[in-house]
Amino acid sequence: EDIEEHIIKTIGKIDVQIEGTLKKGSRYILKRILEISIETYTLRRALGGSYIPTPKKLANTKSTINPDNQGLINPETNRPSERCLQSALGAYFAHQDGHTDHLEQIFRAKKYKPYLDIVKLDGIPMPTPICSCIFDKIEKMNPDISISVWGWNEELATPKAVIANKYGQKNHFLWIKNHSKLIYGDTAHKEKKYLCNGCFQSWTSEKTLERHLEWCPGLHENAPQRVAMSVKGVNDFERFKNYGRMINAPCVIIADFEADNKKCDEAYGGSMQKLAEQKANSFCYLVHWIDTGDVWVPFLYRGENATQEFVQRIDQELVKINGVLAIKHERIETEEDKKRFAEAISCWICKGKFDIDTNEIE
Repeated sequence: EDIEEHIIKTIGKIDVQIEGTLKKGSRYILKRILEISIETYTLRRALGGSYIPTPKKLANTKSTINPDNQGLINPETNRPSERCLQSALGAYFAHQDGHTDHLEQIFRAKKYKPYLDIVKLDGIPMPTPICSCIFDKIEKMNPDISISVWGWNEELATPKAVIANKYGQKNHFLWIKNHSKLIYGDTAHKEKKYLCNGCFQSWTSEKTLERHLEWCPGLHENAPQRVAMSVKGVNDFERFKNYGRMINAPCVIIADFEADNKKCDEAYGGSMQKLAEQKANSFCYLVHWIDTGDVWVPFLYRGENATQEFVQRIDQELVKINGVLAIKHERIETEEDKKRFAEAISCWICKGKFDIDTNEIE
């Protein structure tokens, strides 16, 4: 932004603050502003400049081409060449034309010289600041290309998409010829990866990448959240699969606890801190029989060791429940029940068809 435009915006913010302050009190009056201070700093952008050898861990990925401009003199400035961005872009277009040998020597090989001028870089400073506005300008002059800038952390051996880099740091541009190799180690999935150039997220297959590209927020402005609708006859029916929960329980125990919230301040593993602890002080439960609707009288307890008391009480209830279930009753079976059983061809729980011939049973 221009300094003048920035100052105008700041004045507007000050006006809003003054107005808000005057409204807070009764009969407040602003008589004068005693002082306005403006602090300025010199911005030193990170620059891409002369040749830097490829870091060892990055070189091991065999994913980049590092144009060698070492020892070259720029005739316009009579100083060492700082046109590593130009050479990185040229290496890309040379590779697109089928050239794969010695792309590092793009400044010295005559056959590669034409590729250095494919991308218009008029008015772009060399060395080139790592700044989004600079690359936006390049893309406006060259609407058929899009440039992504990545940083490399040699210590962690990981790449990272960047817009701006460390303050005043000296950098060097390389061309990434194989994104899959560059990001090979970013997950435990040790197979070829497919990179989205919009959001820089990697995918395990080309098919999943294509599905992502339709909704990528980095490629589509105001991209909506992806909504996957079911397909009729394919995945439009959800089946309950917890078969154990489909069998009626003879009874259920309904319980409720009350607890005191005790404040504390103690380490809870790692950087977590325990701030409060709940201690049970009472409970109430009842036993409800499903088939008959009978309810055993609710039991209420208030006192010390409520948790231990609850466990002991439930053990006692289980003994009484098992005693009830041990009593054998005559099965109630209607003619309709018998007919449904005889005509059944699949399990009523999992809906799977029987593997045996029901006619043989008859």
